[in-house]
Amino acid sequence: MGTKVWNLFRNSDSVKQMIVSRIQEETLRTYLLMYSTIYSTISVPMLVELFELEKAKIYSLIRWDLIQHLRNLPLLIVVLIAAR
Repeated sequence: MGTKVWNLFRNSDSVKQMIVSRIQEETLRTYLLMYSTIYSTISVPMLVELFELEKAKIYSLIRWDLIQHLRNLPLLIVVLIAAR
């Protein structure tokens, strides 16, 4: 979006940061879902580096996804167990 559009938002910097954060989170979810059939384990530090999210945020997203989508997420269970 052009700078004129961003100027219409109150606290435009925080809105931009929120959008970036949501994109990072959804990209992580998509990555885990796409590759859960290929990998049996995955490195949390690699996810931190790849998605530029904090380790705690990655754990939080994985836990939430496990609660919401218990089906089709065997990789996520392994990530939580292997990372401890």
